[in-house]
Amino acid sequence: VGGVSLSRPVFDQFLVQLQGIAVVGLWSFVVTFVIVKLVQRLVGLRTSREDEIQGLDFACHGEAGYHTNI
Repeated sequence: VGGVSLSRPVFDQFLVQLQGIAVVGLWSFVVTFVIVKLVQRLVGLRTSREDEIQGLDFACHGEAGYHTNI
């Protein structure tokens, strides 16, 4: 089709691409893990149980997201 031929056989090229996918997946996992642990130590990942029961809209913004009369 007018393109440049592969510098490796097709199966070898597939293995190179598979290796690239594995490296990117591992890198993403490690960096995400480090970021989550850092955020967990600095500000925490969960809110208090009382804030969950009261509602996060009220706990974070001081207003109710939905006005229901139940």
